[in-house]
Amino acid sequence: EEDQSLGFVRNTPDGGFDAYTGKGRYTGQLSLSNKGFLGKGTVNYLNASIDSEDIIFKPKRMLCSAEVFDMEEVKSDDLEIPQVHGESVKIDWKPYRDSLYVRAESEPFVFFKKEGYTLDGTLILTPEGVKGDGVFEWKDGKLNSKLYDFGAFKTFADTSSIQIKALQGTGVAFDSRNVESDVNFEIQMGVFKANIDTVTTSLPLNKYVSSMNEFVWDMAKETITFVTEPGKTGTFTSTDVEQDSLNFEGLTGFYDLKTNQLEVGGVDYLLSADALIYPDSGMVRVKEGGEMMRLKNAKIIANTENKYHVINRATVNVRGRKEYKASGFYEYNIGDLEQEIEFSNILGQPVGKGKRSEKRLVTRAIGEILEESDFRIAEKIGFQGNIGLSAENKNLVFKGFAQMQSKKVPANYWFNIDCEADKNDLLIPFDQPKNFNGDPLRTGLYLSKEANIVYPSVMSPLYYRKDRAILETKGFLKHDYENDTFIFGDSAKVVGLAYQGNVMKLNDKDGEIEASGKFNLGSALPSLFKISSAGKINTNIDSYSDTLSTPADIKVKLKTMTGILFEVPEKLKKIMLADFVNSTFGASSAVEHLSDDFYELAIAEFVPDEKEYTKVISRMKGGALDIPKKYNDFLFLFGNIPMHWDFDYQSFVSSKERNLVLSIDGKPVHRDLITYLEFKMPANNDDRLYILVKAPNDYYYFFGYKNGILNTVSNNTRYNDEVLALKDKERIIKNKEFQFEIQPVNPGTATNFINRVKAAQN
Repeated sequence: EEDQSLGFVRNTPDGGFDAYTGKGRYTGQLSLSNKGFLGKGTVNYLNASIDSEDIIFKPKRMLCSAEVFDMEEVKSDDLEIPQVHGESVKIDWKPYRDSLYVRAESEPFVFFKKEGYTLDGTLILTPEGVKGDGVFEWKDGKLNSKLYDFGAFKTFADTSSIQIKALQGTGVAFDSRNVESDVNFEIQMGVFKANIDTVTTSLPLNKYVSSMNEFVWDMAKETITFVTEPGKTGTFTSTDVEQDSLNFEGLTGFYDLKTNQLEVGGVDYLLSADALIYPDSGMVRVKEGGEMMRLKNAKIIANTENKYHVINRATVNVRGRKEYKASGFYEYNIGDLEQEIEFSNILGQPVGKGKRSEKRLVTRAIGEILEESDFRIAEKIGFQGNIGLSAENKNLVFKGFAQMQSKKVPANYWFNIDCEADKNDLLIPFDQPKNFNGDPLRTGLYLSKEANIVYPSVMSPLYYRKDRAILETKGFLKHDYENDTFIFGDSAKVVGLAYQGNVMKLNDKDGEIEASGKFNLGSALPSLFKISSAGKINTNIDSYSDTLSTPADIKVKLKTMTGILFEVPEKLKKIMLADFVNSTFGASSAVEHLSDDFYELAIAEFVPDEKEYTKVISRMKGGALDIPKKYNDFLFLFGNIPMHWDFDYQSFVSSKERNLVLSIDGKPVHRDLITYLEFKMPANNDDRLYILVKAPNDYYYFFGYKNGILNTVSNNTRYNDEVLALKDKERIIKNKEFQFEIQPVNPGTATNFINRVKAAQN
């Protein structure tokens, strides 16, 4: 040898020598020297053939490099070995471990008889087959594993990562780690299953990850199908920062590599903004780029907390966890009437001030109702205009015009509304409603200046703009479907929570109108006269539209508790009080009347304080009706006095002879006494007041006011004498605005008044 040592060089026979007790075979040159046991030739192990110029034979190991490494395909029932070609490889053969390690140095191994498959890593050839590690790649995908089992045209790894390439470009469509992979290239099928439940699958082109971690890749059809246990859902979560971690659960998943579209089935709902969005047939599709395809025929429930609102047949663009845009149909059924609101602009999004992460998530929507839609917001209330929804609130917002669908009102005017209202218990607020032309519409009972009648107005213009309100309502409109009645007036009273306030009811079956609250009687009397009147008023709307009716035929009836205050010298009041308060002559007690619910309504207008009112009603039910002094400064306070409008007299006139007198000058009387009362209210506003009350001892007292003169007379001569003896300063009553003069009249004036009232009563 060159180092002057002893060495041996020889060639093997043509058939070569057994290597390592027959584990393999070597053919070529052998040399033995201080350099070791070396060879230049060909090593055959199993079906691998290695040509090398630098073989080192060690007792239990062989090392070499080779320009070329080839392995022939074996395919039998017992064993499959792929065809492999490698160049510039390093080989480490451990024969007694039955393993031949081949590592590619510069170029990856070329696998299989079909082109396009490579392994950048190490091959391990064993009698049981070919194993390997590294990156196994082909045109459609890439595997990475520390241990492969290769077949003739397939590979298996119990722990690997898989990347499935996009069909266009260089991107990755599908990426999953720590999965068992079984890929059969002959049948073009790959099966992958995660080794632990926490493994997620990434879809980079769609900007989603999924907890579904078992799937089948059909390479021929270019599709990926997720595999789950029956009934078990997987989560899909967007990684797009613009979508705020939008996520949803599904039972199935399918990915089309041709379109890069993800389809998730069995999706119960999606959560976006404050809404639950239920896809039709449970299907959700996500396009390349992460945009969710428009959902059609979906259902929206808003919001997640109260679930007040349901939108059906919705078309929804889910933009992220905090935002969606949609259109759809809102169910608005009224009784047996099935109808819908089309909301063309539904938005769920963050609202309010501050950072986006701190804002409230609210669904809001608006829809337009056209006149020709014949849409109703209550059984007999039509609507046209805009209807808005805010999922925070149970109530919808109505902005437009409403119309009563009344059979009795001569002209059902459209009136403007702008309010929130509960469709299940619709209360429409109104104050000064107007029609399309801007004309004011009024609701109540009014005194016509031209026709001299008291007439009802129901969301209609007045006969004449200066007509006087006898009872006017503002507050809320409600339709009582069960009784087919329209109710107008004070909100608490309309819903039956209070007795105070003005309310008018129109029964749409028979036209009956009943109103309760405060009456404006003698409203044109001077300020020296205070008239407080409350109770009930009745009429029928049909009589106003009946062409055969005359004004005298129209019936307007009142039941009124009335307090009347005007100043009278003390010496006159003392004489009266002696007859009314101190007299014990026969007059029936008032106790028998107090069970009438009329008083609960009327007293509420006289005693506004709730606690005081409760006390008064409690005492009344015990048989004593006393109005607290601070609310009773009246000269006369009458109980339930029936009255009616007399067309000929242009007056409200008492309708029966005996009526309840509660007090005089604040002193309790509580007797049914002969009483005559008239409020004359002519068209020229020259209001007049006439009162005659007869005491239990048959002394009567008459007062009549007209044009600055208060006439008075009695059949008590002492009273008349005192009136005649009044000095000027006692006879003239005045304030800064007005004055009137007390004048005596003869008893005939009182008699004429009694006859006039009796004539009106008949």
